Amino acid sequence: MMTRVAVVVLALLVVLTGCSGSSKAPQTATMTIVIADGSVSPNGQRVEVRKGGTVTLEVTTDKATIIHVHGYEIEVQANPGAPTTHEFTADKPGAFEIETHDPAVIVGQLVVKS
Repeated sequence: MMTRVAVVVLALLVVLTGCSGSSKAPQTATMTIVIADGSVSPNGQRVEVRKGGTVTLEVTTDKATIIHVHGYEIEVQANPGAPTTHEFTADKPGAFEIETHDPAVIVGQLVVKS
C-alpha cells in the first residue's frame, strides 16, 4: 500500500513539474548588443521569455549594421552615433537565432516558452 501511494505521489510531482515549466520564463526580456572594432557582444547568449511577452533589443554600434531575428523576420537597422532600441511581442514559441549582418555573427538565441 505504501509503495502504491509513493508511486502516485511521484507521478503527480512529475506531472505538476512538467506543467509549471512555462511559468518560470519571464514576461519581458532584454538583449543588449554592442558592436565595436569588429567585435560583437554578447556572443551566443540565451534569452528566455514567455509567449506573449515583450522582447527588447538595445543596440550600440560603431558602424551601420542590421540585427536579424530569425523566425520573426525582424530586421533592425542600427547606426553609429545613437543607441537603437526595438521592441516586439514574442508571439511564436520556439528557439530563434539573433544575428548581426555585418559582421555576420550569431549574437544569441531567443527562446519563447508557451
